[in-house]
Amino acid sequence: TLARAAGSIDNATVMLARDATEHGAPADEFARTTPRSRSFTFGIVAAASALLLSVSLMWTADTRLYLSADPSGKVTLYSGSPATILGVPLHIARTTYGISVRHLSKVVRNELTDGIMVATPAAAAALVSQWQPKARR
Repeated sequence: TLARAAGSIDNATVMLARDATEHGAPADEFARTTPRSRSFTFGIVAAASALLLSVSLMWTADTRLYLSADPSGKVTLYSGSPATILGVPLHIARTTYGISVRHLSKVVRNELTDGIMVATPAAAAALVSQWQPKARR
């Protein structure tokens, strides 16, 4: 419910796990646990971490817009953050404009490298339309 109130498109689920030996369980009880049960606990923690990362990615993708170059060198509007974690991009392409970055001024190219933040898709389109006449020269 708090996730929805904060603007998320979905509810968030959090799972917590703890190591019982650190919270008062007898040491001999821990000795009876099998590697399989430890692997299961690790799997639950990994799944919870992946879920939390997914929820944060969805929130970021819905709240931040920026212009940058796509791999082919075209100006593109992205949602998310202009970064990657372990090779996983934290952004998705929303709109690719028909303007090549190489035709833009050096100042604009440098800004696009870092990502130019915009408030709305309409603001991005207005900014790109200002570049188009200059790019055709």
